[in-house]
Amino acid sequence: MTAGVLELVKVNATPAAAVAILVACACLGLAVFQRLAPKIDKIVNDWATEYGDCYRLWLTGPGICVSDTPTMMHRPGTFSRERIAAEMVAQAGFRGLFPANCDVWKRYHRVMVPHFKRSNVKHMVAQVCKFATRLCRKWDAHAESRTAFNCMADLPLYALDNGFYFVLGRDVGALAEKPTGAARDAWIMMEALRKRLMTLVPPMRRDPAGKAAEARIDAFIKGLMDEHRSSSSSAGATSTITAKDGAEVADGETEQQCLLQYVLRVADPAAGDTGRNALSEAEVLGNMKMFFFAGKEGAGTHPVAAAAGWMLYYMALLPEVQARVRTEVEGVLAAGTGAGVSPHVDGGDVFTWEQVEKLEYLDAVMQEALRLHHAAPVMLLEAERDVQVRDVLLRRGECVTLNLQRPGLLEENFTRANEFWPDRWLIAAGRQAAPADIGDLRHAKVVGSFGLGARACPGQMMAKVLVKVAVSLIVRDFNMELAPGQGLPETTLSLANTPAALNILLSKRPGPAAPRA
Repeated sequence: MTAGVLELVKVNATPAAAVAILVACACLGLAVFQRLAPKIDKIVNDWATEYGDCYRLWLTGPGICVSDTPTMMHRPGTFSRERIAAEMVAQAGFRGLFPANCDVWKRYHRVMVPHFKRSNVKHMVAQVCKFATRLCRKWDAHAESRTAFNCMADLPLYALDNGFYFVLGRDVGALAEKPTGAARDAWIMMEALRKRLMTLVPPMRRDPAGKAAEARIDAFIKGLMDEHRSSSSSAGATSTITAKDGAEVADGETEQQCLLQYVLRVADPAAGDTGRNALSEAEVLGNMKMFFFAGKEGAGTHPVAAAAGWMLYYMALLPEVQARVRTEVEGVLAAGTGAGVSPHVDGGDVFTWEQVEKLEYLDAVMQEALRLHHAAPVMLLEAERDVQVRDVLLRRGECVTLNLQRPGLLEENFTRANEFWPDRWLIAAGRQAAPADIGDLRHAKVVGSFGLGARACPGQMMAKVLVKVAVSLIVRDFNMELAPGQGLPETTLSLANTPAALNILLSKRPGPAAPRA
């Protein structure tokens, strides 16, 4: 459209009229972009029906290829994060693992990822239960009044509380009625990032409130860095570890440490290290912000909220699924003996790691919800060299829009692909027999919401624990149903494919037995 307008301007318009036409077209393009960008996943799915699983868009500037070929996820070095989107994320204050590429990404990965090992996540389960109980107690008022409410308002805050604690070791009270301090500033920063990603014109991406919140968050993290250094010094800690060593440290050595403490032990900028794992203070700050709330690399505030929201929708829609999840949760909690006996936090039963792992049907519900509603349905990549993708030749620097949602919806990949059928995951894992009317179960390996290959989400284990614990305690404490008029939620795609609003009705169930001594 722009090229045609320019030709019209050159031939028929005065300078003033030319400027007016260009401004009008820019405004029209901006309006169209802001309206369509949050729905890009639906658009590329519609295009795939017409044009196939790999096709090229012809636009001004570098070429764009749209593909739902997941094999590209297995080609490290061939594709990288699309530079413009990655730079927008970095400019919003999240200069960390997610937007990084090549050697910088490898360095961040070496330093950060060992902390997300199983033993550290296992240690966090009791604290996750505390935040999930806090969420349920906040929802008691809705249950008592039997008024419909949008549960998507609180789920990101629950994830944010957990993210702050796992990454920075602080309870910031994001679930409070009026969050203040770091919790409020983090939310302002997230909104600034969302607006930045959804804004086409660079000058309109400026957000003074977001920048001010970023400065306060940076000061907050720097204060914690000084505090941890002082604590380590007073404790007489003189030894250091390397990122490689960190993955092998015995349980107890790095237990009860937040990510920030761990990183300061591995690569404290104040140590003046210039080795392969060295980090600047700005890199530490950027990665901490990235991991505690921006995207899927850490606990992932919006992906966690998206997964929990879709699960609650289907359980409220399908009473038989809700009842089966509740039966499993109550059975697992009741069976806790010996090392599995749950302590009590805030008056509620707390899952142990072992109990969370036994929630097999709940895990199937989560996987099925994310199959139908991928948390990150569209990924933007950029070719690092000339490469052939199906029938499309990509030149270096050209973009790829990778459609991760569509493979999960195809009948050729999944039996009864359009149905919400959690049992498919238990059948595929050999934990349940297939129904008599099912011959060969089609259950393809596709790219899930937490990624695949080298770029897979390092915090996916933590994110899944957050989702499963919250949903478990919600379904234990409440009966759920959809509010009148609530159908399949509209989605908003910015930081994750999240229900824009999910209005539900709750009724309180009998409380748990009195806490055991």
